[in-house]
Amino acid sequence: MLKASSLVLIASLAMVSTARAQAVPNWTLDIVGGSGLRTERANDAWYQGDRSTVARFAFGKRLGAASRMAAYLSAEVSPDLDGDYVSICVPAPDGSCRRHFERSSGVGAGIGTRVALTRRALLGAQVGGGRYGGHARGFVEGTGAIRILSHLGVVAGARYVIWSVAGARHWYAPVTVGLQILD
Repeated sequence: MLKASSLVLIASLAMVSTARAQAVPNWTLDIVGGSGLRTERANDAWYQGDRSTVARFAFGKRLGAASRMAAYLSAEVSPDLDGDYVSICVPAPDGSCRRHFERSSGVGAGIGTRVALTRRALLGAQVGGGRYGGHARGFVEGTGAIRILSHLGVVAGARYVIWSVAGARHWYAPVTVGLQILD
């Protein structure tokens, strides 16, 4: 994960645009939802399906003075979308029952870089971690946003999350889209 997160940060720092750009917003509030592929099997555990959904509310704060490229911190919360699990045995290839996948609800934080490409376009990359579904998880993420009104934009992102449960590596790669309120 360290190599991937380093590449994300280096790539975001290397982004250059000749278009007239405004400063990275002082703060943002992202309200996003989506889904993505994830671990289907880890050691002896088989999970139902190969996708999971996610919702996230994230607050981002620019560090330092207004500029076209800036570091930022983020804090987020993901509500539980899974509801109650019903105990119905869906057979796994090994004859056991498939389990429900690890929940994605929880809280996290990240640090990254944002670049204002134009007056309306913003790109970002961050690394972070948190406690989701009762387990510590790390992630790398890339985002893009288009401002549609002075304080409102559309944001999309792709994230790669990894963690371990009982020595078994798990991963999740959600793609999200939503609204961004910004200053």
